Amino acid sequence: MSKSGISVNLKPSEAAVLLAISNGIDSLEAIARALNVSKDTARQIIEELEAKGLVEVHEEGRIIRRKRLRLTRQGLDALAEARRQLDELLEAYRHYRKEKMLPPSWSWGLDEFLLALPLLALLGIVPAVEIIELLGNMAMESSDIMDYEEEDYDEMGDDWAFDE
Repeated sequence: MSKSGISVNLKPSEAAVLLAISNGIDSLEAIARALNVSKDTARQIIEELEAKGLVEVHEEGRIIRRKRLRLTRQGLDALAEARRQLDELLEAYRHYRKEKMLPPSWSWGLDEFLLALPLLALLGIVPAVEIIELLGNMAMESSDIMDYEEEDYDEMGDDWAFDE
């Protein structure tokens, strides 16, 4: 619940973007880079935050016009909820590193976990190398690549050879 008494329901990815903006990362490109997502994904999250009245886009500069993001009054009020989401994300991260699965309390799903995870490195809460390692391990575990032992090839016989 925000200071104004209005309840704000944030996805972890939205909380990540709010916290990034509050830390001075104020352009679409910078948010996409910081959270390691595509510009389209960052744009979609920003549009959701705009629709909730938490973020606004403003242009600055007279000669070189740049679009910058800033938090609205409601966005500033929602930072407490964003920090709560950050705590949940950190708890989910620690649980995943230990158990190789998301905790039962994590209700957002794997996609939201993966979208928000880089925020932990961005804010210096978890070393970036740990996040990269975890993401790499998750990718390896979910890949469909099968490893064959040498004896498996021998059992196949010559039937698998290319026809000439």
